[in-house]
Amino acid sequence: MKIISKVNNLTRHDLIYVYEKMKIGEPIELDTDPSTNTTWVIYKNHKIGTLDSFDFQFWGLGSKVMAKINSISLNKYLPFENFDIEIKPTF
Repeated sequence: MKIISKVNNLTRHDLIYVYEKMKIGEPIELDTDPSTNTTWVIYKNHKIGTLDSFDFQFWGLGSKVMAKINSISLNKYLPFENFDIEIKPTF
C-alpha cells in the first residue's frame, strides 16, 4: 500500500536553498509535531512544508514509514507550486 499526499504550506525560506537539487524518487523525512498535529516534510535538514492532520495510525502505517518525492510541478516565478510525496510502510 502507498499513499500519495500533497505537501501544504510550502516554506519559501527553506525551499529556496534546495528546490533545484530535488529530484523525483529521492527520499525525504517526515517529522510529526504532536502538539500541533502537523507532520513536517524535511529534505536534507530543510523544512519544506507540512502534511496537515496526517494520521499514520488511521492509514494503518504505524510510525515506520518511508517517503519519497512523487511529483513536482514547476511555476514560472516561484520554485514550484505543487509538491507530492509517496508514503509507504516499511514493516
